[in-house]
Amino acid sequence: MKPRDWGLAALRRQLMPYRPPTFELTMELAEELLGRRWLTSDDIAAAQGEERRRLLAERAETYLMTAQTLGYSFIRVRFFPTLEDELETIACLRRIGGEDYLLTAEADNTFRIPDGEQYARFVYDLADRPDVVLDYASRWCDEGIARGKRLIDAGIDVITMCADYCFNNGPFLSPRMWDRFIGQFYQRQVAALKEYGALVIKHTDGDIMPLLERLVEPGIDALQSIDPIAGVDIAEIKHRVGDRICLIGNVDLAKLQQGPRAEIEASARYCLDHASPGGGYIYGSCNSIFKGVPLENYLFMLEIWKEYGPSPLE
Repeated sequence: MKPRDWGLAALRRQLMPYRPPTFELTMELAEELLGRRWLTSDDIAAAQGEERRRLLAERAETYLMTAQTLGYSFIRVRFFPTLEDELETIACLRRIGGEDYLLTAEADNTFRIPDGEQYARFVYDLADRPDVVLDYASRWCDEGIARGKRLIDAGIDVITMCADYCFNNGPFLSPRMWDRFIGQFYQRQVAALKEYGALVIKHTDGDIMPLLERLVEPGIDALQSIDPIAGVDIAEIKHRVGDRICLIGNVDLAKLQQGPRAEIEASARYCLDHASPGGGYIYGSCNSIFKGVPLENYLFMLEIWKEYGPSPLE
């Protein structure tokens, strides 16, 4: 069994004699883990010609080495100055062994929570110029579909859609407004990407409960985050929609950042105990492993995971 087969079995909710695979949106601790500096989008943008190609190849190597070291099934490429840079990195990954993994990339052109400077303008536009907003949303959605298709043509297996819709106390738009300004375009994009051959993972953190059925209904393959910091209980999500989609994540990132280990362990075991039975679960944090998360805490989280059955890669 290759790493990609392990991940595919989980996404298809197949019952396996193994522990669930793992997934992180990003894993930025390459320097701490591998002794390799994590190359940012700015690093790549500042380079030209052969030096830029070298940096893209280095990014691909770092992705692959991280997956090999941590036993991942997925490699997610993200944050490039241009789509062409991203496509070149995907091609490099495929040359050096990335085809053994589920190659994953981002395409989500739906409205997300605006940042502070844009929030008021966005809200006024919804009220004052709804037709203009809807026209833009439709065209932008089609651009996202086109981007996703180029990624799939380049060898991407799984598209992540990472627009955040929810604060810790609920969605930033009411469900009725979400349906009008986001939901219809979310459904269109999911349908188009799946018809083109990709699997789709939807990410949104915060309190998703008022939108849960709306997120699942278009036919996504998995839902990622399931945010305990917002009070979302993975046991309840498993009960409500676990027969229709794979669940990913829910280990409390605040605990991973701050400890203590007893609380990391409690969160990790809760996820594994309540989401793993019956298949259809992929282990991971409730967001991503970014700079500031102590590597030793993340490795401790993975040590707990290893107790829950063998790996098909060993």
